[in-house]
Amino acid sequence: MLILIGVKYDSLSTLFFSPLKGMAIGVAIGLFFVIRANYHATIATTKTNNHYLITLNKDVSFLNKVLLIKFILLVEENSTVTIDAQRAQFIDHDILEAIDDFIASSPDSNITA
Repeated sequence: MLILIGVKYDSLSTLFFSPLKGMAIGVAIGLFFVIRANYHATIATTKTNNHYLITLNKDVSFLNKVLLIKFILLVEENSTVTIDAQRAQFIDHDILEAIDDFIASSPDSNITA
């Protein structure tokens, strides 16, 4: 009788915990790919001579702040920068702060924004 009780609880734990672990792994993998796709497609930059165009697409969240700052740091002195946010449906407050900081500090490097 004791062996049967142990088998019963073992089969319940396998039935209950294995699907949950599988679902958790599936959700984590799906979330990774969604974040990765949104991270790369949100901000794009184009350089033509001394003119830079930074385009904000879709929803720009705080996750994209590092990418935006990376693009801003690539801008050379004596350049012109245009930030196009026409396609952006949502821009996070952190992104707006980073853009405002860049615009405020750009005259120091002779950058027109």
